[in-house]
Amino acid sequence: MEKNKIKLKYLLKGNTEYQTMFLSLEDYFDNLHPDDEVYSIDSLSKYNYPWTYLDVDTKDILCLCLHIQIHDDSLEEKYTFWNLGRSYLLERIHKRKGRIRENLLVSLNEMLKDGLNRNEVLRIKRHKDFENFLVPISDTIEIGEADDGVNKELIIVENDYFKGKDY
Repeated sequence: MEKNKIKLKYLLKGNTEYQTMFLSLEDYFDNLHPDDEVYSIDSLSKYNYPWTYLDVDTKDILCLCLHIQIHDDSLEEKYTFWNLGRSYLLERIHKRKGRIRENLLVSLNEMLKDGLNRNEVLRIKRHKDFENFLVPISDTIEIGEADDGVNKELIIVENDYFKGKDY
């Protein structure tokens, strides 16, 4: 892939061929912060989720891969969807200045019988302190009305090993 390009590759339900979309840095990233001179893989995207750039409902996506290459740095995010697109597994590989970070995130979303929405996000990291085993970093559970960010119960369970550390 060319440097300084962004590629979205995705497979829709019922299809056997992946579709590909290329975006310019300006189309993908939000405006540069005044202190920044150029885009980097850590620049802020316009949207929180890469599927927002597609004109496709997540319930129709089986998997999606976002690949950002800027000079020698890269970010790859691979999503696998289920539960009508409400739940996904994310594998994230971040390569910057010769350092590689690999993380997994599992986002589980369900509608409860009482009409409330339950979302659980489990963050996992391959960690050198544990001989590159996959280690849970945190588990966040949010329960509340689906469109109400105010009246939600939030439960966060963190791995004690990582408190106060850069992971």
